[in-house]
Amino acid sequence: NILNDMAKSRKNTKVTHGIIVNDLKINIYEMKRQYEVHVIFDCRDGDLAFEEKLDGTMDYLAEEGYFDNKKKVKVIGMTIKGNE
Repeated sequence: NILNDMAKSRKNTKVTHGIIVNDLKINIYEMKRQYEVHVIFDCRDGDLAFEEKLDGTMDYLAEEGYFDNKKKVKVIGMTIKGNE
């Protein structure tokens, strides 16, 4: 079962939840060979500069020591569809 496999692979995963930077909510999962960064954002603003905001956020997190330079960083974005 896929859910059991995911649970096993994340068993020894260090998790940092609820980091807020540039109005983005971030959860970081540190795995053996990589980091998986989940970014949750509100898309109702139609923010055309989102890529720049995300790049700046990832640079900030790296500068603050959230990532080890030897591991890859995989970013997964999730939107919250706002009420219009």
